[in-house]
Amino acid sequence: MSEEIDVPGIKEFFEELLPAAIARQPQNFNAVEATISINVHGVGAWSIYFGDHLDPDAVEEGLDLEADLIVTFTE
Repeated sequence: MSEEIDVPGIKEFFEELLPAAIARQPQNFNAVEATISINVHGVGAWSIYFGDHLDPDAVEEGLDLEADLIVTFTE
């Protein structure tokens, strides 16, 4: 199991800033139906489910291996 690294700003972006941006401009978020899953090595993984800004799981912690696009960031 890999050790989690404390990188200021990354978790805050996915857990607070991105959901707030989605709420401010829902028409952009609702314009497509797709999933992007992002893995930041040593920090965490999040999946973004486009299409319904009212879905409480629109941004969810965890990697979705069935996503339309999977991105991994390493050192």
